[in-house]
Amino acid sequence: MQTVIKVGLMLASSLLLGGCSETIEWKEEVLLSTGQKIVAARSVERIPAELGHRRATSYEIDVQYPDTVKKVSWEGEFGVSPIMLDFKDGQAFIVALPMMCDAKIKEFSIKEFPYIFMKSSDGRRWNVVPPDEFPAEFKRSNLMASYDEYRIGEGKYQSLDAVSQQNLFLEKATDGFFQVTIPRSPDEWRYKYDKAYKGCAQQR
Repeated sequence: MQTVIKVGLMLASSLLLGGCSETIEWKEEVLLSTGQKIVAARSVERIPAELGHRRATSYEIDVQYPDTVKKVSWEGEFGVSPIMLDFKDGQAFIVALPMMCDAKIKEFSIKEFPYIFMKSSDGRRWNVVPPDEFPAEFKRSNLMASYDEYRIGEGKYQSLDAVSQQNLFLEKATDGFFQVTIPRSPDEWRYKYDKAYKGCAQQR
């Protein structure tokens, strides 16, 4: 009887632990369009999924403006990840992309186009803008586009080379849904399938 009780308690504990979300934090090198390198503090919340796996859902990023003490903070909607960060004329700019088919997107830069362009003057409040309001020199993804358990684990530091390698892999793995060279219109998007973003209905 004692053995049965112990096994039952162990199973119950496992279920409780499996039902908890977790937050992974890591530091990541970011190459700006000026050639300057900065380090960003990043985090992602992971929630339980099927078969004991976890889903990376809510991304955050914190960094300082280059050569100042002014701070930038960004928190994405469910399933939306930042893929580019840069600065110009005292403003911060981010491009984000849904990395889950059931991502929650409140506003698009272009209807049914998943690349979301944002800017902020104070580093806290972000406005979605059309791509033509985005600086032309911001061309490539410079943030790790999604959490990778093998590369990052529980918080491994990510170098410029690690970010570049992971993003090149992800571009191939997603058939061009994620693109290292950021498209500014559906015509520039090299996704192999439907160019109109439809969330889970678009899965192949």
